Order: sequence, then C-alpha cells, then structure tokens
Amino acid sequence: MWGGLWIALGILFLRGGLMACLTRQLSMSFQVAYLVTASLSCLIYAATTDRFVFQPSRGDQQQENRWPALGLSLIVYSVLLRLLFLGLPEILHEEGYYWN
Repeated sequence: MWGGLWIALGILFLRGGLMACLTRQLSMSFQVAYLVTASLSCLIYAATTDRFVFQPSRGDQQQENRWPALGLSLIVYSVLLRLLFLGLPEILHEEGYYWN
C-alpha cells in the first residue's frame, strides 16, 4: 500500500518539473505540455507499480533481486529530478548581488 503512495508522490514531483521545463524552456503551449506530462506520468506509474508494488513474490530469490533495481531506480529518479529543476528557479536581486 505504501509503495504505491511513494511512487505516486515521486511521479507528482517529476510531473511538476517536466511541466515547468516544457512550458518555460521549450515554450510549449500549456495544453500540449499537459498532455505530454499526463501521458508520461501514466506510463511511468503503470511500469513502476507493476514492477515494485503488484509483482507477486515468488520466493526469497525474487525478493532479493528487487532491491538493487529499486536502488538504481531511485538514483536515476533523483538525477532526473535534479536535471529538470536545475534551471527553473529565478535568482533574487539579493542573491545576484551576493554572487557578484
């Protein structure tokens, strides 16, 4: 139960970053960007819940093989989120003054 919730929250953050990148940096219209992000979110949710939540356990060997895949998925997800949100925040005047 909790696995599906964490996956949904992760996809929510990813969807926000992707939506901001598509509308701000690529100048896509809001409707097209929404369609792209909603479609991608559904595909990622279906793939991850099938793999990590609803897959029946078939013994200890199957359980042991899921942890490296989950760890690798979390690392890839973290890097992807970092890349998506990299150029989005605006620098305040005080921050610009500090960096100069």
